[in-house]
Amino acid sequence: MLDNTTATVGNIENYRKSLVAYNNGPLRFSYRTGETIQYLGDSMADFNAALRSHLNAQGKILMASITPASYVWFAHQADVVGGEVAGVETLDRAYARRTLGYGKIWTNLSVGPALPAAQVLTYLRQGLLLGYYPGFNGTYWDSSSLYERDRGLFQLYMPLIKTVAQAGWKPVHYATSSSPSTLLERFGAPSAGTFYLTAQNSGTSVTAVTLTLDGARLAIASTTPAPVPDLPAPLTAADLTPDP
Repeated sequence: MLDNTTATVGNIENYRKSLVAYNNGPLRFSYRTGETIQYLGDSMADFNAALRSHLNAQGKILMASITPASYVWFAHQADVVGGEVAGVETLDRAYARRTLGYGKIWTNLSVGPALPAAQVLTYLRQGLLLGYYPGFNGTYWDSSSLYERDRGLFQLYMPLIKTVAQAGWKPVHYATSSSPSTLLERFGAPSAGTFYLTAQNSGTSVTAVTLTLDGARLAIASTTPAPVPDLPAPLTAADLTPDP
């Protein structure tokens, strides 16, 4: 586990021309001074690449805790990506992780005070939408009253999250919704026999929607059945176990 990899260090500007010969990446320029530079992130990425290669040669993997702004430096040199969060992230941060992490295994770690039940539900729902594993720190797992409170949510959401994550995120979903407030993601490819769409209403009111698949782009015939599995009814705050 490489913890913690941040843009604070990666964005430091290196002006030492004697080190240019050792840089494996392209040179940059400083927006501040206009001079040719290397970013310290380049050398950090080289270290991460060497560490990953060393671990992979032993049958191990490299997991890195990365802030969203650092994915451009480090995500491609990690096998498992993610970072510390306070439960659900804003969509710009979450989509930065999803896009720059591409199809890699992604797991976040919720740190800080324990989340109330409603926020745990929101966290798990975002994990299902984007295909990441929502983790919790020791403060949460040290309290049986908290994890027992949320046991039903884990039993509902974790198998679904695992299913879509294993299918693999795809950057183009080839699907549209009749509502602009619907967030859509695709996992898996039709050529593999099964693929999944995840959808989430980002609005503030309950909305009935129609989802349309682009069969031509997905290379599936218009006569191909698209089963929608029966899922439990949506949960509301009234369904949650009260906070201890």
